[in-house]
Amino acid sequence: MKRLFFALVCLACVAGMVSCGPNREELQQEIENYEDSISEMNCIMDTNVANRMASLYLNYADDFSKDSLAPIYLFRAADVLATVGNVDRSVECLNRIIDNYPDYEDLGGCYFLKGFAFEMGERYEEAKATYTEFVKLFPDHPLASDTKAMLPYVGMAPEEMLEKIIENSDSQADMLVQK
Repeated sequence: MKRLFFALVCLACVAGMVSCGPNREELQQEIENYEDSISEMNCIMDTNVANRMASLYLNYADDFSKDSLAPIYLFRAADVLATVGNVDRSVECLNRIIDNYPDYEDLGGCYFLKGFAFEMGERYEEAKATYTEFVKLFPDHPLASDTKAMLPYVGMAPEEMLEKIIENSDSQADMLVQK
């Protein structure tokens, strides 16, 4: 009788452990529902909403790292975290993609978003280095030429940037007149 009771208790514990965590489909559905509710509310992403959304994405990527959605959700988490100024966590997500998913379809986008996150965090030297690496590694990416053009202006105040653009355009106009 004790053995039967012990066996039933063990079986109940194992069943409880197996059913504790959400399965892949449940977690994916929870993410989709959360995304839909945010979209329907047309809300501006605040820190709490962003952290909740990022947690859902990261939970999925942690639990199902071999799934094709893992790098996509890591990218979304990075984007959300960069939006609310959480640079370190955003860069951490992007580095996970770069390091663990070299065949990810938009690896160039990871480098660009990483540079953007650094820029939003006012870490301009890291932003410039990352943007430079992006342009070097992905010269044919749709954002590469624009990124290359804006590199000299990273970290400048808008007024300073405008002044420099005008100065450069005047210099180019002078060169055309001299020819």
